[in-house]
Amino acid sequence: MTRTEIGGRLKIAGSEIALKSANLIDNKGAGVFREAVTFKHPRLSIRANFQNIDPTFSRIMDLSDADKKNLQQDLGFKRTDYAITCQATKSLLIDSYFYDSTNVTEGQTRGQTRHKIAYTPAGGPKVHLLRDDFAYVSESGNLASYSHQEIKVDHSFNVLGGVAFNSRSDVYTDREGLKDPQTTTVSENHLRSNPKAKTSFAADVVNIDYGMGRTENTQAVAVKSAAVRNLSLVAGMSSTQRSGGQSEANGQFGFEWAATKDLKMTFSLNNRDGGPKGSQQSSSFTLNGPLAKRFLFLRDITVASGANQTSLRGKQTACDNAFKFDAGLAGGKLTFDNTDKLNPKNGVYYTSRIFQYESDKDPKKPVHLTIFRQNLTTPLGTRATKRNYALDLKAAGNATMTLSSYFGKDGPNGTVNAVGGMVVKLSKQIGANTFIADYTTDSNAATARHARVVGFGVSRRISPKSSYELYYGWCDLAEKGSTEAKNVFRLKYDAKIDASHYVSFSLQRKSGVEKGSINPWEGDTVGRIDLNFDFD
Repeated sequence: MTRTEIGGRLKIAGSEIALKSANLIDNKGAGVFREAVTFKHPRLSIRANFQNIDPTFSRIMDLSDADKKNLQQDLGFKRTDYAITCQATKSLLIDSYFYDSTNVTEGQTRGQTRHKIAYTPAGGPKVHLLRDDFAYVSESGNLASYSHQEIKVDHSFNVLGGVAFNSRSDVYTDREGLKDPQTTTVSENHLRSNPKAKTSFAADVVNIDYGMGRTENTQAVAVKSAAVRNLSLVAGMSSTQRSGGQSEANGQFGFEWAATKDLKMTFSLNNRDGGPKGSQQSSSFTLNGPLAKRFLFLRDITVASGANQTSLRGKQTACDNAFKFDAGLAGGKLTFDNTDKLNPKNGVYYTSRIFQYESDKDPKKPVHLTIFRQNLTTPLGTRATKRNYALDLKAAGNATMTLSSYFGKDGPNGTVNAVGGMVVKLSKQIGANTFIADYTTDSNAATARHARVVGFGVSRRISPKSSYELYYGWCDLAEKGSTEAKNVFRLKYDAKIDASHYVSFSLQRKSGVEKGSINPWEGDTVGRIDLNFDFD
């Protein structure tokens, strides 16, 4: 394949003329012939392209040209196109495009004419005009064609703090093959006041005629007001009339109230009556922020709440309600968290009620108390309970006693495994070593397993970046009336290189109480390696 390119550029009197020619000939003598002539001036630019592709040319997809897919579509066509852009005045821009392409062998012709006019005076209305016509015909008649006309008018009025008017008229006629042409006519009118004003409004009228007797007409109005201090209101309504039925009416109302600097309340209500998807109602409510610095024995009371409801055709499809209350109590933090959600797949409302208290976390305090209780309904509709009570007592000589009781562990898909137990743990730090002794009871209601473990262990920080832990215990595992004695252990080593890189090795043999609650093939002994490295 032979390729020849010739180009030149001439600048004269503030203008520029450029010429470019490219020819490609394959080994069979067929070729692609392209020429481009451009003229550039600050007020006028003209571009002319000439192209001829032999119908037998077979190497288009081997070319590196970015538009080789377009070249493939023009195979066998002889085409010319002209683009003219004229900045007639400061506020008047004219852009025209002419295209003609003929395939003598196939008896096909393509043609397009497009004109754009933009008139944008500084103080008057801005007008944009478009006319675009395209036709693709053969000896047998029309293959594809369209005609598009559009007029846009934009203007602003210095009344009511500023009002913007936008209008658009669009007519598009499309024809495929020998079918009857389809014409769509769109008429839009929009009126909007200054959105930064205390009170603003918007009005819209949109009329669409799809042809064949199908029409859609919409009228809408919306108002937003912040005329009252700390209170803003939003309201709107619209109506859409469709000739084929499924007309609809929409309404909206909402407000935002800043009760204090940090406490805000919002509410919104949306209603759709009719429409292709059916009638729908939705509402949303939020209240977030601090309620009071002090009330009776509570301090720094804050609330975070929200309620979202949606119903479609009279059936509730979404429900997401939440209420969270936090307050300081006796130097600690009291929390109540309530949530309700709808599982749309099965229609089950799954709930969660959490009560939690955590005393002061100051490590110098001799007593630390944690109380956690959760009553919930899982997404599958099963009621479950989770609890965790812990009491830490510090004594002289770096000695600590921990009493804890728990029930319920998170499982897959929002389930809760009925596993519970109690731990009594004594620890004593001597130098770099920490010695522990503990007594643990565990039970699994799903598998009817119960275990008691007595164990001893030691942990040591070898350096500021590495440590190890050794633990050994004796376990009595009861299941179905029989008791099995077994040994349990835990070996662990941690090495920290820096804040982003660490390695952890662990080997542990557990009591087996949880065996089978999630994975029936799970064993009692588990080895684990954790690596963390960040790569830039």
